Amino acid sequence: MFVKSRWVLVSWFVLSGVMAAHAADDPPKLPTVPLPADEALFLKTIEEARAAYDAAPNEMARGATRPARMRRLCAIQPSPKVRAWVGTVEMLSSTSKGNGVLAVRLSEHVLLHTWNIETGDVGTLIQVGGKVFEAVSAMKAGAVVSVSGRLIQDDEDCFRETSVFVYGGMHSPDFLFRFDDVKLVGQ
Repeated sequence: MFVKSRWVLVSWFVLSGVMAAHAADDPPKLPTVPLPADEALFLKTIEEARAAYDAAPNEMARGATRPARMRRLCAIQPSPKVRAWVGTVEMLSSTSKGNGVLAVRLSEHVLLHTWNIETGDVGTLIQVGGKVFEAVSAMKAGAVVSVSGRLIQDDEDCFRETSVFVYGGMHSPDFLFRFDDVKLVGQ
C-alpha cells in the first residue's frame, strides 16, 4: 500500500511540474483592443523582418536582414517617442535599490522593457516614489496597458534591442524603453 501511495504522490508531483512547464510555454495573453497606427506599423515591420530572416537561404543573407530592419524602423519611426502604445504587462520587479523594472509585451514576439539592474542603466529604470512607479506598482502581470515614453536609440537596430544572439533579436526582439506613462486600458 505504501509503495502504491508513494507512486501516486510522485506521479502527481511530476504531472504538476509538467503542467506548470507547459503553462509557461503558452503564448502570452495579448490585448484585443485596436492598436495605434504607428504601433501596428512598427510590429508589422518587425514581423516582416522576422519572415525575411527565416526565408534567407544562408547565414550571410540572414545577417543582412538586421540592417534592413534597422533602416525600415528608422524610416517608419523617425522619433523615439511613443504615445499610447498598447500591450500586456509581462513582468514587474525591482532592483536592489528599489527602482522599478517593467516589461510590457506588445505582440507574441515583441517586448518593451526597462533595464533590470542599476549598473549600465541608461535612464530606463522606474524611479521609486515617482508617478510612474506609483501607477505601475499597483498593477499585476497580465494587465492590459497603454504606455508612453521613448525607445532608446542606437546605431545597430535604430532602437536598442537587448537580445544576446542575433536569432533572438530577429525572432523575439526586446527593446529597451523609458516609460513616462503607464495606464490601465479602459481607465
